[in-house]
Amino acid sequence: MDIRHKMDSGMRVYVLSGQLTFRDNDAFIGLLQDMSGQKGGRVTIDLSGLDYMDSFGVGLMVQAKDEAQQHQVALVIANPVGAVRRLFEQMGLADVLPIASNAVSEPNALARDGFSLQPLPAGTGPGTGLAGRLTIRTQAGFLPVIEAIGCQQGGSYLIDLSGLEFMDSSGLSLILTASDEARRVGVELRLRNPANRVKALLHLAAVDTVLRIDG
Repeated sequence: MDIRHKMDSGMRVYVLSGQLTFRDNDAFIGLLQDMSGQKGGRVTIDLSGLDYMDSFGVGLMVQAKDEAQQHQVALVIANPVGAVRRLFEQMGLADVLPIASNAVSEPNALARDGFSLQPLPAGTGPGTGLAGRLTIRTQAGFLPVIEAIGCQQGGSYLIDLSGLEFMDSSGLSLILTASDEARRVGVELRLRNPANRVKALLHLAAVDTVLRIDG
C-alpha cells in the first residue's frame, strides 16, 4: 500500500492506493499518529486508489475513527470503490464508519471487546492461545500470531481456542489469513479446543476442511 498526503481547502487528505492488509499495519499507524496531531481539524482518508482491503484493513479504518474521536478530529472516509466498496456494504459499515457524508458516531458508542494472547503450556511447541472476543475491533491483537507464523521455519503452529468466547466474521477471516500465511511458509497450522459458538462458526464456514481442528 502507498500513502501520500496533501492539503485541500485547509483539510488534510490521506490518499491510499494499492492493497491494505495486515502487512501495512506499521504504515497505517504512522498515518494515525499524524492524523492525531490535527486536533480540531478536518481529515479525509481517500480510498479511491485502493483496489483491495482485507478484514484487518477494515479494523484499521475502525481504529482511525476511534482515534479521530479521541483527538477531536473531524474524519471522513471517502471514495471507496470496487471491491473495497462491496466489502463495506457486505459488512454493513455505513453505520459504523464516517463514510462520505455519514455522521461520525458518538465517542465510545462501540465498546471495545476484550482479547488477549495466552502462552501455551511448556513443551507444547510453537503456538499461542486466544482468549476473549476476536472481532473487527480487536483484530490488531491477532497480528503477532500472523507474524509469528511467518517467522517459522517449517514444522507446525498451534492456536488454542479454548479461551475464545466469541468470534465474528472478521475473526474468522483472520484465522484464514493465518492459514494462508502458514501455507506460504510451509507451516502446518492447527486449531485446538474451540468452544461451542466458535466451533459452530468454524464448521459453518467449512474451516475444518482446510485446517486441522482438534477437540
